[in-house]
Amino acid sequence: MRDARPEQDAGHGAGEHGRGEEDVDPPRLQVAEGGEGGQDERVDEIGADHRLRGEREEEREHAQEERAAALKTRLDKAVTDGKLTQAEADAVTKAVEAGVIGGGGR
Repeated sequence: MRDARPEQDAGHGAGEHGRGEEDVDPPRLQVAEGGEGGQDERVDEIGADHRLRGEREEEREHAQEERAAALKTRLDKAVTDGKLTQAEADAVTKAVEAGVIGGGGR
């Protein structure tokens, strides 16, 4: 069935919401006044954000590895000094790795 509304020439008349087509902004990234900013700058910001997140993750992993190494050193000394058995030290390590207690890495 044909629409009862009269056809309009392309580029003339009311747009989708009753506005003239010249009033309808096409979807695009708006550039800040004065010509500064724009898509390239935003892409750079996103890239920098991803790099920073990656660097933070690496720092967390490094700190976690250092804590785990320090815990292992303390547990090895406790075993050597006779304060813990090797099985007890292994249980502590397993609990830390499982996140049951804090102190090393997960």
